[in-house]
Amino acid sequence: MDPGFRRDDGIIGINTGAATTRPTIRVLQMILFLALCFVGVAIGGITAFVIFWPLSLVHLRDRHPQTRAALGEGAFLSPGALRWLLAGRYREVRDAQFTGLATPARVSAFVILGALGMSALLWLWSVAFR
Repeated sequence: MDPGFRRDDGIIGINTGAATTRPTIRVLQMILFLALCFVGVAIGGITAFVIFWPLSLVHLRDRHPQTRAALGEGAFLSPGALRWLLAGRYREVRDAQFTGLATPARVSAFVILGALGMSALLWLWSVAFR
């Protein structure tokens, strides 16, 4: 006899007498919905990053050319410049206007990484429980 049963709404459940239970389809759908929500948060982070990081680089170009030269050409997506931003070494430039632009860029970069990481983790969790 099959321990599963089909309810009227199409959800397959497990009899209470079974030793192990699997999450229902609704739980998996909720996990995937939360993963999609984290993708939306990452898109918001990308939007903030695309606004604040170029403004920071333009400020460096105009007021701190020696620091801008140290970051090199194509600093927008260069790994060295992104490490410099994420490590917080931009605070070595003693300019309140620059740090006011670079701090939101750093926060948004962490939001992107965290949200995509959580989304991937939830997706893997949903795959593991299928």
